[in-house]
Amino acid sequence: MKNKVTGLLLLTLLLIGCLFSITGCSSSTPNKPSEKSSNAETVVETTEKESESEPEKKNEPEIVYADDEVVNSFIAEYNKISKSPLEDIEKGNVRTKYFASSHGYWLEILYANDTDKIKVSINVTNDTAEEGVVGMREVFHDVVKAFEPPLSDDEIYAYFDNLVNNEYMVTDDTFSTMKVTYVPDKELSGGHSRGRIDVRTQ
Repeated sequence: MKNKVTGLLLLTLLLIGCLFSITGCSSSTPNKPSEKSSNAETVVETTEKESESEPEKKNEPEIVYADDEVVNSFIAEYNKISKSPLEDIEKGNVRTKYFASSHGYWLEILYANDTDKIKVSINVTNDTAEEGVVGMREVFHDVVKAFEPPLSDDEIYAYFDNLVNNEYMVTDDTFSTMKVTYVPDKELSGGHSRGRIDVRTQ
């Protein structure tokens, strides 16, 4: 009988131990997911705060000025740096020829597919006839800077000032990686001949 009581007592203790271990396991198990969920909440909160602190980056659509990719790229570059962006942009009689105005002057922009060169002619208009080619200083600067961003303003202005001091026509003068043609304003017996400046890439 004593053995039976001892056996029952041992069995009871064993069952109580199992119950405690099961209850202990089940009570500790729910704590772990709650820790995970609180960690997840912290991550979500941090991500939200980071996204709020970062300025929204809007993808602005690229403006298309011309159907020709090379001409369009030149116009976009010119407009980035110029105080007088190109306006009144018109397509010419060929696919790669465009006209535009800036600083009161009329520009003819031509891209030659066969030679992979772009040429910009700066022409006097009725509004700028009095200033003539000398008044093209800012337009010339902007055209050259669009072609050759590393050139300094001083280099460009010095070249221009020297160019317009010429009394006669200058053809295909090398300036950095460009060729420049200068046609001065002239008083002729038949009237006034308006000057122009051509800048083309090599």
